[in-house]
Amino acid sequence: MQVQQNPSIPVSEVYWSLLHKADKKFSKIRELPYYHRNRHEYDAYFYKVFKVYTQLWKFQQENRQKLVDAGLRRSEIGEIASRIAQLYLGQYMRTSEASYLSEAYIFYEAILSREYFKEGMFQDLSLANKQLRFISRFLVVCLLLNRREMVQQLLHQLKGLVDDCKRTFQRVEMKRMHGGELGWWRMLGWGRVQGKGMGKRREALLRRRKRKHGGGDGGGCGGRV
Repeated sequence: MQVQQNPSIPVSEVYWSLLHKADKKFSKIRELPYYHRNRHEYDAYFYKVFKVYTQLWKFQQENRQKLVDAGLRRSEIGEIASRIAQLYLGQYMRTSEASYLSEAYIFYEAILSREYFKEGMFQDLSLANKQLRFISRFLVVCLLLNRREMVQQLLHQLKGLVDDCKRTFQRVEMKRMHGGELGWWRMLGWGRVQGKGMGKRREALLRRRKRKHGGGDGGGCGGRV
């Protein structure tokens, strides 16, 4: 569905309003467990979130130059694409329908080929974080689809990126970025470890980290892309 635009409102304002709406809906659905009690309720909300992100994606495509002139960065375009891929991946994990996984692959491959997060990555820790999360999620998709060549390419890229980050960013920053063992759960998930069994495992990991480091649970960067 196309966004109805008032000619008197600047394109950039319409975009940021639509982005804010999409962010709020994404934040809500990412906190829901994959196996929601009411499947129809979850599916209905998924399609609402997906609809607003589809509108946002098409709007930025149709108004790309105006938005770039207004300050839109490539990494912000990549953020939208990454979240659409996350929606597809999350829906696959709930339904096991391969079509969702294939759609996630298309968006992740586009992010990889267009290098949305590459510019300024080693000057901005958050961009490096997004690139690491993106590659990790794309790697999971490729493993599920048995895309062996892409898996090898991503593994090589991931190793190189981690090594570059270690050299570029301070050790403390890297620890905060990954959050120890729990960081990988957050990186591949929606922001929290889901399910009762996972909750117990998370508590056990936290206790083990406290005993090892003498307090503090490490933290991480949450589950944002």
